Amino acid sequence: MNESLKLCQCSARVCWQMRCKKIGDIAQLVACWICIQLAVVSARGRSLSNVALNKPATQSTSHGSGGEAQRVVDGNKATHVNYCTHTADTDSNPYRWWRVDLEGLFEVHAVVITNRGDCCGFRLANFDILVSSHLTDPSLSWPDTSALCLHRGPQIADGATERLDCSQPIAGRYVTLLISPASEPLNFCELEVLGVPALLGELPSCLQTHSFSFNELRSPPQI
Repeated sequence: MNESLKLCQCSARVCWQMRCKKIGDIAQLVACWICIQLAVVSARGRSLSNVALNKPATQSTSHGSGGEAQRVVDGNKATHVNYCTHTADTDSNPYRWWRVDLEGLFEVHAVVITNRGDCCGFRLANFDILVSSHLTDPSLSWPDTSALCLHRGPQIADGATERLDCSQPIAGRYVTLLISPASEPLNFCELEVLGVPALLGELPSCLQTHSFSFNELRSPPQI
């Protein structure tokens, strides 16, 4: 591995940030930035696919014997409650969340969400889609090592399926739908994650444990 990789350090901020920390002179800082550009390969030219299909899913709470988190990644876009995820009706925690483990690092470009159609579609509104490279607990706070893919304000129409694009591609393993504050259960029927495997090459270990924006990684260092 190039010795300049050892100079790369990561620091996570309120949303996300990956930067090279200056160690020594300007030449070392520039060498650090160049090595990252050579290591990161974008998804340009590769076809996006649903990388969440049948992957392990969890959620903040469960609704009795039904509404399991796994229903949302089974490939079935039926919009009756029997085919949808559903958190508990009563929950003192203001956070409602659902999350899928992609079981690997992917460059996430968009999500496709199907809302419940038989009732209560208004619940799927004012939510965030977050991407993280390591496991976090959204019930405690918005983790500062997660990247915001997108925020959706208006409700997705009852029974409708919509594609929502990230503001820019984000690399990560865990994709979370988070509503906070929430007074109603989290309730929707299918979520696809459109992405491609992240081709990272020989990156510093810090890049394997933090989410980051590809556009931000490609920004020149501030000297």
